[in-house]
Amino acid sequence: MAGKKSSPKKEWKKYAEAIDAGLRRGSWVEIWEAAGEIVERKLFKEGKYKSANDFFERHMKVDRTVAARNVRIAKYASIEDERTYGADLLDALLDYLEARHGKIKGRLPIKLDEIRIPVVRFGEEERAALSDVTVADLEAATSKIRGARA
Repeated sequence: MAGKKSSPKKEWKKYAEAIDAGLRRGSWVEIWEAAGEIVERKLFKEGKYKSANDFFERHMKVDRTVAARNVRIAKYASIEDERTYGADLLDALLDYLEARHGKIKGRLPIKLDEIRIPVVRFGEEERAALSDVTVADLEAATSKIRGARA
């Protein structure tokens, strides 16, 4: 027999409390994973917010673009990944991986330290480790993939 499904109001409360707990503990991942669940399940309505953007701006106190990036990174990468590579690089990596492989399901299914990104250095293409590339390198590699499909 399936378990009883929790009400949207209880779900809202659970995730809103997780955000508050994450803020107290300084847990970036906990905060943004809970925010992602609220938005994905449209639970922000239970918190009396008109939209995801309203929730991000009034409850989370961040712009929707920053919030969407943080939710995306928390969904696919670990806090260790974020500490090692930084949010900007991970966001650019997610764009690259989605351009190359399509929509990502679950967490990143690869070891980040084994990824090699095609970059052009001194006029020659080489495959560089993630720790040796910049956001601009990832954006160029992503553009190249998207351009090849156009």
